[in-house]
Amino acid sequence: MPLILGLDTTTNNCSAALYNNGNIVQKFAFLPRQHNKNIHKMIQELLQEQQVELEQLDYIAVTIGPGSFTGVRLGISVAQGLAFGLQLKIIPVSSLAVMACHFFTQYDDVEFVMSALDARMQQLYWGVYSCSSNADFPFPQINLVQPEKLSNPEDIMPIIDEQRFSLVGSAWDTYSASLPHELRAKKLAVLEPNSEPQAYYVVMLAAGLITNAVAISAVEACYLRNDVAKIAK
Repeated sequence: MPLILGLDTTTNNCSAALYNNGNIVQKFAFLPRQHNKNIHKMIQELLQEQQVELEQLDYIAVTIGPGSFTGVRLGISVAQGLAFGLQLKIIPVSSLAVMACHFFTQYDDVEFVMSALDARMQQLYWGVYSCSSNADFPFPQINLVQPEKLSNPEDIMPIIDEQRFSLVGSAWDTYSASLPHELRAKKLAVLEPNSEPQAYYVVMLAAGLITNAVAISAVEACYLRNDVAKIAK
C-alpha cells in the first residue's frame, strides 16, 4: 500500500495525516488564522512519531477547496513544496467530499449527504455526495452526485428532494433561517470534533484516488467564486 501524507488548511481546522499500510494517524487542531505557523510542525511531529522519513512518502494529498482563500492557497503551497523536493505527485481532494467521507464513515442509514461550508458574504459552498463500497478497499468511496456550487442560501436546490439525505457542516445551521423550506426541515448531522474537513479523511479518500494523482503544476485550487479565482492569477 502507498504511504500518503495528507494536509488540510481550508477552514479553521489545521491537520496533517499519514496513511500507512491501511492505518491512518492524524495531527489535528482548531487554529483560526494560525495554519502557517503550525502545519509544518504538525507534519514533522507526525512523521517523527510514526518513524517515517519524508523520502519514504509515495504521494502528497491535499484539499484544494472550496474554503478559506488563504487556507486553500497555503495547503496547496505546502503540498507543492514537499512534492517538488521529493519528486512526488499530488492527489487533489475536494474539501466538501472530505466532509461527506467523514459522515459516511460514521453513519450507514443515509443515501446522500449535502456538505456545506460558509463562503462568507451570505453564501455557501455546497455539494451532494453518495457513498459506495468495494470489497477490495477498506474505506468508503465518495461519489459526486451534484456539482459543487457557490449559492445564496435561499437558492440552494438539490436534485435529490425525495431521497434520504443529511446536511453536514455548521454552515447549514448558520444560514438555516434563509434556506428553502425543504432544507430547513432536514436534520443537521453533528460530527465530532467538528464536521469541517480534516486530513484524516483526506488520506482516506486519497487512498482510493491514486489514479487521480497529478504533477505539481497541474494542481489547481477550487475557489468556486469567480472573482476570487481571477484575483489569484
